[in-house]
Amino acid sequence: MKKTLIIIFSLYLLSLTNAFAFCPVCTVAVGAGVGLSRWLGINDTITGLWIGGLTVSISAWTLNWLATKNKTFPYQKIKEKNDGHSHFPFEKVVLPVAPLIVLSFIFGFITK
Repeated sequence: MKKTLIIIFSLYLLSLTNAFAFCPVCTVAVGAGVGLSRWLGINDTITGLWIGGLTVSISAWTLNWLATKNKTFPYQKIKEKNDGHSHFPFEKVVLPVAPLIVLSFIFGFITK
């Protein structure tokens, strides 16, 4: 019985699809974070940066959805140069989040 459950669970794990870097939970969390920052009284400049991050996330979701509809965009040529792979692990996460964090600190110090 135990072996059967392990085999079924293993087959289930092998049948899972790939995950996207911009998950719906992350997008909702950024949206909730913007509302929370307004409630906490955080400067509008920093809140605006995170609204921009939310826009990037929604844009990425839209691009992924359009890709399922066989629509292509100019950035595909850049990706094709690397055989359709990202240039480094978690590229879709690092590229939008790193500037947000850096600019949040910069604008946080400027606006104090």
